[in-house]
Amino acid sequence: MIRTRSKIYGEANDSNTVEATHTTTVNKWLKGRGNKTIGGHIPGSNQILITDGSGNMSTLSLIGQFNKFIGTDDEGNIILVDRSEPVDD
Repeated sequence: MIRTRSKIYGEANDSNTVEATHTTTVNKWLKGRGNKTIGGHIPGSNQILITDGSGNMSTLSLIGQFNKFIGTDDEGNIILVDRSEPVDD
């Protein structure tokens, strides 16, 4: 868009344009909403962003998690593992 003091000039969007329904913020996470749109994503305190094998994003909460480390299960999914439990070799 081109804007002057008295007029706004519009132009057609390129077919690969990604749109946002809100103003994006510098140094903040963005999450795809499909169909070439994005939205803000605030994971919250004591959470990390993870993705599954399909690339779908979610959060892993560490709130109230003590003596745990991040690992994977037999299928490769990210999980929290209790340090106090014995680990099979």
